[in-house]
Amino acid sequence: LSENFLKSRFSQFSERIEHDFGSIEHDFGAHRAI
Repeated sequence: LSENFLKSRFSQFSERIEHDFGSIEHDFGAHRAI
């Protein structure tokens, strides 16, 4: 495995994690607003 491959995989993974956490925070915000 090349270093660039690992870096690109990690960046995709971290972006997905951030997106998932953003969705969770958004959901919690919606619940709090109710």
